[in-house]
Amino acid sequence: MKRSVLFFLFSFFLLCGYSQNKSTEKILAKAREGNAKAQYRIGWYYGNGAKGFVRDELKAIEWLEKSAENNYRPAQYYLGWFYFYGHGVKKDVNKAIYWYEKAANQRCKESKKMLKVCQLYPYK
Repeated sequence: MKRSVLFFLFSFFLLCGYSQNKSTEKILAKAREGNAKAQYRIGWYYGNGAKGFVRDELKAIEWLEKSAENNYRPAQYYLGWFYFYGHGVKKDVNKAIYWYEKAANQRCKESKKMLKVCQLYPYK
């Protein structure tokens, strides 16, 4: 009885992992083709160590920059966050402002708030 329960649980987890890997492979393929939303998701996965991706802030920034350059507002905001707080990169308020302004120009309320915070920051 114990073996059958263990086998069932093991099989269940294997199948769950397979579908997750298959979906992330599709997203990764779209990202490589230039899909801005997919590029953002891959960047987010790397930045947070999600969906089987090992946390790697440099790779996160690489994918987020691709997405942000494709004018994807959430990626622009998230890049601003990386530069403002210095996660994976040297803290650079001017770069944070650059990305926050790009997102704010697309009506991102959070970016507008962060721009006000950046203006209060004494070292630019």
